[in-house]
Amino acid sequence: MILWIALGGGIGAILRYVTVLAFEKYQSPFYIATFIVNVIGSLIMGFMIIYNIQSQIVFAFITLGILGGYTTFSTFAFDFVRLAQQKKYITAIVYTGSTLIVSFIFFLIGLYLGGRIV
Repeated sequence: MILWIALGGGIGAILRYVTVLAFEKYQSPFYIATFIVNVIGSLIMGFMIIYNIQSQIVFAFITLGILGGYTTFSTFAFDFVRLAQQKKYITAIVYTGSTLIVSFIFFLIGLYLGGRIV
């Protein structure tokens, strides 16, 4: 099981890195990629909770591994500090609030979609 979680974590980390590179290519603010990653991860996690995968290994591979490696609270916190250091206080507050609210909403949407599809 641990190897599957580690493999999933590696895949998730690579997916996050590719997402960051894609947003950097279009010169988006540094925190936008983290916002998108956390919102998408919340959506998928909500879906996975309801989807009821029978295999514990597959569930752990996706939720603990891929989503654990893909989403990131530490980068979210670091982005907040970077914005504050740049004296972009309003942006830091809006970023923090919107990340929390939108991620939670997308988690609920994932729960809804998981229940509707299954």
